[in-house]
Amino acid sequence: MTQYQVDSWGGDLHQRHLGAKRFDHFEEAAKFMESQVDAGLLCNVLHTDFKAPPERVAEAERDLAATLLK
Repeated sequence: MTQYQVDSWGGDLHQRHLGAKRFDHFEEAAKFMESQVDAGLLCNVLHTDFKAPPERVAEAERDLAATLLK
């Protein structure tokens, strides 16, 4: 089942993590985010079963290896 995780951020410059909630349906996540944003918080939402395409994973691994070898 698809899940969405919503993280809420607040404080000076919205750099303090206030918590995370998971939802099974995007509509529920959107309603929660609306209440958080109305309260002046920053939200980000993650699709928890997202998988990057293999070619992008390989690209990221190459970039990481190049950085570590410097």
